[in-house]
Amino acid sequence: MHQDNAAQWIEVALAVRVFGPDVFRLLRRMLAAGVRIGISGLVGGARHSAKPPYKPSYKPPYKPPYKPSCKHGGRCD
Repeated sequence: MHQDNAAQWIEVALAVRVFGPDVFRLLRRMLAAGVRIGISGLVGGARHSAKPPYKPSYKPPYKPPYKPSCKHGGRCD
């Protein structure tokens, strides 16, 4: 009976030794993700205000890019 009990404890110790680092790494990543989500929720909630962000209604007309003429170093065809 004692040998079975000892064998079970050895198996448990081996499993902890083999899978322990992965379990701790997974828990640490989950904790870090939870902290990031919590911080983004706090920061995101603080940015909202009653006033909507400013958007100008005036849009400047389209201006094509500058192309130099023959007199200013451009190509003359």
